[in-house]
Amino acid sequence: MHQTYIRFYKSPFPANNPSRNEDILSDTVYSVTPVIDHGSIAAALYSGRTSHVLDAYRVKSCKRYVNTI
Repeated sequence: MHQTYIRFYKSPFPANNPSRNEDILSDTVYSVTPVIDHGSIAAALYSGRTSHVLDAYRVKSCKRYVNTI
């Protein structure tokens, strides 16, 4: 029987690690005019409290905000 081993490496750069074990701060920024190519009216911003890594996601409507989490 052939066994496959998967190795996981942790990057020294916090932005490259898929999950962060820290508190996350969030904020939502709204725009009056939608984006031309996507139609988004808002952006969901997430920031790590200790790593200060910032992630931004486009949101088309207020109901889709939950999908960014």
